[in-house]
Amino acid sequence: MMAAGLRELFMLGEDYVSMVACQDEIDMAFLNALREAGAAGCQSGELATQLDIDHRLVSRRISRMNKRME
Repeated sequence: MMAAGLRELFMLGEDYVSMVACQDEIDMAFLNALREAGAAGCQSGELATQLDIDHRLVSRRISRMNKRME
């Protein structure tokens, strides 16, 4: 589940996470979609379909968001 990688982010305030982890509107869309999915999260393919982007970009962007939060 994609939300598992970002689980720690959900303990922080939404504004802080958005400011630090998100560089553009696609990152914001990822974060919003994962928040909507809740604890169950969603697969990268589902997220890519939902946002109409290449599924390979999902993992890369999530990894970059994690690195920025570190």
